[in-house]
Amino acid sequence: MSYFEFMPQQWPPVTKNTLHRIERDGGVASVLSFPDGHLAVIIERGEPNNSRSEHHFQRINIQHAGIVKFAYSWSESRVSAAAGGTILAKLEESEGCVLDIKIKEIASYPTGQLSVSPEILERSSREDVLFLETLMDITSKLTSESRYELVRLSALLRQMLCDTPPLVQEVNRYRKVTLLFEVDDIHNLIPIPEHESLRTDWRTLYPDSQNRVKTVKLEQFLKLVTITHEGVDFSVGDVIDVVAHAFGGVHHGKLRKNHNKKLDAFEKEIFLNGTSMVLCSLVDIGRVTLKALLPLAVIITQANE
Repeated sequence: MSYFEFMPQQWPPVTKNTLHRIERDGGVASVLSFPDGHLAVIIERGEPNNSRSEHHFQRINIQHAGIVKFAYSWSESRVSAAAGGTILAKLEESEGCVLDIKIKEIASYPTGQLSVSPEILERSSREDVLFLETLMDITSKLTSESRYELVRLSALLRQMLCDTPPLVQEVNRYRKVTLLFEVDDIHNLIPIPEHESLRTDWRTLYPDSQNRVKTVKLEQFLKLVTITHEGVDFSVGDVIDVVAHAFGGVHHGKLRKNHNKKLDAFEKEIFLNGTSMVLCSLVDIGRVTLKALLPLAVIITQANE
């Protein structure tokens, strides 16, 4: 299965376009759009099958200035597709029906970043320097396209949020700054039923706009469910644990919880814009974390100016 996001400049397209393409298991899956507004999933399998199949789905209508989430799944016996959270009917079964697609708002919520001068670091304590340098490293890794850098991000998040005690608590022990994690108020979203073959849900935590923000404390944040796969929920803490202990952020192939073995296998099954959804979720967690810890970083830097 693969997920991707698309923001059309013009819909329907003037000519046939390839919206997404992924190579997996010796084959290639592509999603194409056509001038009449319908979509197709093309599956090309290599040795030993050497086959090509086309699966055309109903016409859709996409509003401009919005982002559409697509998902498609394929097996030997079935190919399914969804757009905007709605399962698409086969083109020949749609009877000319055009589906209006729900769009995702273009993000208007401000992102966080941190940069600290060497002079301030020189005047800071050892614990404060570790905290500030870790936040700056998180800032850098969040913009990286390197899988290695994203995997290593898990080690920073584990140390900052999940260690015993977490680094952020050590640094905040005497300052007692109230740290709140701003997340998308996902309980306000209307759940859309999915076909059994598209039974994976990824809840993005970083808000798209100021209108859908709620705040939680660290303990609540680590328990928030961000991925559901085949009926199993995985929390923020689970995602950090799997990437840190199975993908190589800290260790390689050393999961601490049997519950997370399915999430480890899931890395090779579900992709968002060509990147493992598990790593996409980790980046989402990193963005929320960075913004939550910036007020503490500001207090530390101001005290050492």
